[in-house]
Amino acid sequence: MVPMKNDGFTVFQLPSGLCSALVQASSGRLVEVAGAWAELAAVKDEGVPAETAVEILTELAGLARTAQGLRQPLYCWYFAP
Repeated sequence: MVPMKNDGFTVFQLPSGLCSALVQASSGRLVEVAGAWAELAAVKDEGVPAETAVEILTELAGLARTAQGLRQPLYCWYFAP
């Protein structure tokens, strides 16, 4: 939505397919995906603990459900220092 500028800020809309998958995902599926994400991050030395990955995906799924209920898209604001 907003290309990254020299100040490191950008905003993008999450794809509708991703939002739909998050809305439909069960708690167990979110935990499963978070575990796979944490394993991949460990291989890449990015250090995302499984507990943190579960928290992030669970919160993101909640935001996706809220956005769907409001019939609104879901946006992400990102800052790269």
